[in-house]
Amino acid sequence: MPGGVFHGGYGLFTINGIPKAGYQALRMLNRIGERKIASGEGWFVSQSENTIQVYLYHYCHYDALYRYRYQKLTDPHDAYKVFESDGRLKIELELCGLDPGIYRQEIWTINRSAGSTFDRWIEMGAPGVMTPEDLKYLNDMAQPLCKIRDTDTVGTLRLQAELEPHEVRLIVLKKRDG
Repeated sequence: MPGGVFHGGYGLFTINGIPKAGYQALRMLNRIGERKIASGEGWFVSQSENTIQVYLYHYCHYDALYRYRYQKLTDPHDAYKVFESDGRLKIELELCGLDPGIYRQEIWTINRSAGSTFDRWIEMGAPGVMTPEDLKYLNDMAQPLCKIRDTDTVGTLRLQAELEPHEVRLIVLKKRDG
């Protein structure tokens, strides 16, 4: 195995068992509903019983040079330079036909600021040798950001989001009783 906590491999965990952002994204997908409602560029909506799941994502492909002439990166700070730069992605959705009332909204986000242990490792200085405390810190920082709020609707809910490159978001909507 190559040395270092992050060595450019495609696995879901580091050699030390720390979950990478891809693992967290798969955990989000595990909450997908039983029925697909609709989809478009950068989003799809599913439903199961009384819960709606809205997935938002800003996929960025490898740039042509890296795609056709793959070379292992020597500097981890260059990791994002191999992707096409698409800027931020604006998504506006209108969910219609909802039962009027108050909905609990859980918003789970993975981006370079939340849920990315690689970016936390870079912020630490990309240390080659990690202490048990360093590894615990990275493991603790592996969680996506979660925000919860109640939203009142009369049957239509408008969602607006601006995603940075590589960002993934899950919005779970569940009607509150009463």
